[in-house]
Amino acid sequence: MRIAIFGLAKSGTTALFFKIRNSWKRDEPLKTLFEPNALAIPRNRRDSILAKVLIGPESYADYSSFLPVEKKIVLVRDPRDRLISRVLYHIFDAPPEVTEEGFQSFRRLLSAKIEDPDSVPLYDLVLETLYHFSPHLKHKPLEDKRRSMLRFAGQGREWQFFVERKLVRFERIRYEDFIDEKLASLEAYLGFTLDRSAEVDAEYARVKRSSSYGHWVSWFTPEDLEWCQEAFGECIQDHGYAPTNAVTHRDGSPPVIPRETSLDYIDDLWKRRNKRLLGGS
Repeated sequence: MRIAIFGLAKSGTTALFFKIRNSWKRDEPLKTLFEPNALAIPRNRRDSILAKVLIGPESYADYSSFLPVEKKIVLVRDPRDRLISRVLYHIFDAPPEVTEEGFQSFRRLLSAKIEDPDSVPLYDLVLETLYHFSPHLKHKPLEDKRRSMLRFAGQGREWQFFVERKLVRFERIRYEDFIDEKLASLEAYLGFTLDRSAEVDAEYARVKRSSSYGHWVSWFTPEDLEWCQEAFGECIQDHGYAPTNAVTHRDGSPPVIPRETSLDYIDDLWKRRNKRLLGGS
């Protein structure tokens, strides 16, 4: 059996990959491929394979090469929660020119948001993220900053639709159902039970943050709701998530952002990033 999991960055594909790998019980060994850009194994080979494939621009991977795979899974996640994970995880991917001063600038802004979530719009955190990768953006007009922010926030929407059209037949699962262990349809599709943990190997431990969902309501301020709809409206609707609007935004609950899934998380990522740049793993 050949299995391929497709998903955008920070959509939970790593956890699902290890859940399936850890639950494999067939006699034949399972060959695992982590983020290959193509499936290069000859078609006449019948190896059992599990591949985790990142969804990116059309040129990112040869998605057509995965068409012979019998079991294709597309994992989707609420784009509002995914954006938060991307904004925080960018610390690990920050280019070498990002200094300690740049990190501390982002950290201070995040710390202020944790202290009072509505005092710092998510918009500001996204812009601070973009400054690390495009420093010249700081000096651009406000409208240019808004366009860049919306592009970053909505990034992946077209890529996802392109890959789904390319695959034609696949099983779609929502990250939220995966977290809630609502796996009956996926198990029926695969033909075996997923009864083992989704614990990832140590080398990928950095990707794990909260293993939960719905926290976007604490991160998005009322000021953020307008651009959120502009960035995600179509994707939210197509994947069956509740729309973004002021009426159902928080249902009266005060916003809370846990330190361990925000500030502590980026502190750990910054240490790992610096170690990697120095030649460590």
